[in-house]
Amino acid sequence: MFSSGCCKLAVVLVCVLLLAVTIALRTTTLNFSRAEKAQLEERNANLTHDKSQLEAELSAMTGERDELQRRLSELVNVTLDPDTAQPKLILSADGKQVKQGDTPQNVPDTPKRFNQVGNVLGKEGFFSGKFYYEVGVKGKTVWVIGVAKESINRKGPISTTPEYG
Repeated sequence: MFSSGCCKLAVVLVCVLLLAVTIALRTTTLNFSRAEKAQLEERNANLTHDKSQLEAELSAMTGERDELQRRLSELVNVTLDPDTAQPKLILSADGKQVKQGDTPQNVPDTPKRFNQVGNVLGKEGFFSGKFYYEVGVKGKTVWVIGVAKESINRKGPISTTPEYG
């Protein structure tokens, strides 16, 4: 399968060849024998067919690319879980942003909530795969982003190593 750039170039080249054959057929009909005209017409028909196939492939690849981009935007769209946020963390209403407050908020101390370390988990987890995240950071000189097991210890100090989740 071609990349979309290659496919576009191929369509352009086929169109140029198709145009050249068409012009040759129409402008110099007196200079061609019947056999040569038949060959040019067959070539013209083949180029038209090739052009249609390349345009269909390009359309299919464009659709596939758009679908992959849509799915990628859904996969990496992390929403933070307010039930896990350490009490000093303040989440935006949409769960996409977090900032650290000066005083703890009045939130229930549940087993899911981090109680000492300024951590928060995403609402959705995953079991395997490759992921890409873009994170905007401002107003802090120290911050950590990472991946944690759902079983990570949420009470007391936390060691950020694989052995501790």
